[in-house]
This record gives sequence, structure tokens and C-alpha cells, in this order.
Amino acid sequence: MLIKRLEQEAQRLGYRSLYLTTEDAKDLYAKADWQEIEYVRTPYGEAALMTKALTQADEDCVK
Repeated sequence: MLIKRLEQEAQRLGYRSLYLTTEDAKDLYAKADWQEIEYVRTPYGEAALMTKALTQADEDCVK
């Protein structure tokens, strides 16, 4: 899955957490264990601000 690969690469580069905004894919990211922080206004309208903490367990999923 592309989301998981992005998380793994970010962790490999030393990031401890990721953030994103999404106008219409909140459920997709929630299924990948991203947490909604709040709603924000973007140039495109209302969006969910989400975060994902990167942990050692995420790295163990890399094969």
C-alpha cells in the first residue's frame, strides 16, 4: 500500500511523525491508523488535519 510505503520511508529518513490535510480521504487514512487532530481551512475548503506517529512496529512491517 502506498500510504504504508510512505510511512516506512519517512521513518527510515528519521521522521517521528507525519501530518497531512485531506478534504475527502479522511476515512482512508483513518483505516491506516492516522488520527484526526482538527478541521482546518485550506485554499480548497475545509479539510481534516491528520497525524501519524511512526513507531518501531511500523518499521517491522517492511519486508
